[in-house]
Amino acid sequence: MTAHRRVLVEPQPSGRVRVRVERPDGAFRSVGAFPPTEADNVAEHMRELLHASTTGTRERPTLRSVTERWQTSRELSGVKRAAGEIGRWALHVLADLIADIPFDSLTARHVRDWRKRVERKMVEKVFRGGKRKVLPRKLSPKTVKEMLQLVRSCLDFAVEEELLPRNVARDVKAPRGHKRHKAKTFLRPEHDTQLLRCADVPLCLRLMYGFLAREGMRISEAFALERSDLDLDAGTVNLDENKTDDPRSWKLDLGVVRALRAWLKLPRKAGDGDRLFVNTQGLPWSSLPKVSDFHQHLRAAGVEFAEYFETTPARLHLRIHDLRATFVTLALAAGESETWVTDRTGHRSHAMVQAYRRRARMAAELRLGKLAPLDHAIPELRAHVEPQPTAGGGVIRSVIRSARNSAPHRGIPVALLTRRSGVRVPLDPPLATIQRGASAWRSIRGTGGGRRFVSSRPPLRRAGKFR
Repeated sequence: MTAHRRVLVEPQPSGRVRVRVERPDGAFRSVGAFPPTEADNVAEHMRELLHASTTGTRERPTLRSVTERWQTSRELSGVKRAAGEIGRWALHVLADLIADIPFDSLTARHVRDWRKRVERKMVEKVFRGGKRKVLPRKLSPKTVKEMLQLVRSCLDFAVEEELLPRNVARDVKAPRGHKRHKAKTFLRPEHDTQLLRCADVPLCLRLMYGFLAREGMRISEAFALERSDLDLDAGTVNLDENKTDDPRSWKLDLGVVRALRAWLKLPRKAGDGDRLFVNTQGLPWSSLPKVSDFHQHLRAAGVEFAEYFETTPARLHLRIHDLRATFVTLALAAGESETWVTDRTGHRSHAMVQAYRRRARMAAELRLGKLAPLDHAIPELRAHVEPQPTAGGGVIRSVIRSARNSAPHRGIPVALLTRRSGVRVPLDPPLATIQRGASAWRSIRGTGGGRRFVSSRPPLRRAGKFR
């Protein structure tokens, strides 16, 4: 049996106390000089370490023993999703044999065998209340890669704490499985109108659905919006805090501005600086709405589009997050630029926007058009919307003048031009004459009770003909 080594406590002339530890060869090594109040604690700690090393009961560090300190250091350093990764770490690492292998015995082969076991695991879904269900599919290569990255991060922490000489997980390659993109869908404009007009769906949810589909925000960003983030007089929104830490601001859709003005006029328990979107109890949202509730609201509105509710190995059902995809798809189909879209959605790469191009081309071919103005789509808000002034003759003249000057519109009746421009033309009395520079456009013929304007100017002729 090995003899117990001694710990000496020696007072010094300076008033401090030096602690010495006996080495295996009989010599003494100095631990340091400490104040008298700390020297006894240091000596007692060294005696415990010597006793543990002699009896072989000293704890050997493992992944399980350093998990708590590693996760705390990640949260303090501001790593995003650190709290959400605790569940997956416990399911795939702490529940495996690798969690209890001492660091001094851990090799790259242990990590490689653990990775193979994780790749063979089936997906396990945890429901509210703790109920678990195993789904008939394996973990995706992306999930396995993320778990390997977490193991590497934990072992890097152990190397920094001098618990491990080197990170053996760096020698294990991540899986290169084929990343399968599932087909996704978006909300059609006619179905959006049905949903927003359904009185069986709470007004606060209909407003939120319509806002997400018309502004392209992430649902977490919309829930964090406060009244102070909006300037409804100028029609702008400031989004200073978001997922990508990239503050952005833009001009809201006019229908959204009018709807939010009407929404804030309704009686609700909110003051300046309170959340803009609240739940049915008038309180801020504490969790995201469930997809099942969203599908139930669509069915209550009479929407029975099978593509929204079916989930297959190659296709996803319609989610609330797909309202953001609805905004991007219809905006690109309407000819909006990529810069215009990213100013509102916050996408930081060209590839993210390109993923919507194919669906946008389909929407353009089907001529789905744009979503209805939010204030008109929700009946409860119409009574609180301020009436919009009708454009006068001067405004109509300027619109028609600019439309007539553009070559693609030549030969189209003026009444059709004003209808396309969105200007409300007074029908009684009709416009008899509209000035265009030195030329006059006269109302000379009416068909079917309606009127159209025909140019008194001779038709254009090509040079070299009709001489």
